[in-house]
Amino acid sequence: MIADNVETAPSAHLNFAKLYLQAAKLIIEDEGGRKLLAMPVFMLVFHAMELALKAYLREKGIESKTLRLKYAHSLGKLYKKAKELGLRLEAGTVQDVENIVSLLDSGNKNYAFRYFSSQSTTRPDILWAFSVTDAFLAVIALHVDIPTNPGPATKLDFIISKPRPRTHR
Repeated sequence: MIADNVETAPSAHLNFAKLYLQAAKLIIEDEGGRKLLAMPVFMLVFHAMELALKAYLREKGIESKTLRLKYAHSLGKLYKKAKELGLRLEAGTVQDVENIVSLLDSGNKNYAFRYFSSQSTTRPDILWAFSVTDAFLAVIALHVDIPTNPGPATKLDFIISKPRPRTHR
């Protein structure tokens, strides 16, 4: 559960978007992986687009709680709000971004990128979705302030490895 009073920095959203897209790229580069792992790749690309839009909206002052409750995982709603707040794309990319946002939303109906769904969907070609999302992240990066000096640590994650059996001496 995410605390309602915690504001995620726009740069954190953008950094995570880049990580998710990089993970998708590692799979996409292998044609066999691209075919076999299409749904996980769509989830990674979808999430990268969602986080990029949330980075832009956080930079424009939209609170994290509002993003979670009002916009949730709807790329269409996030994109519409970003345009209302001044997001402008080059004429040649607007149609691609709008198509990818719409098709990713359509493909993820009932969270179909994460969970099995018996409902048919329409989704974009994965290479097209990846390339448009990659270019979109570059545009969003121009709008998000990346701090030159990191602030104080906000969390600490522990990684626990599998316990080893004790050896008796």
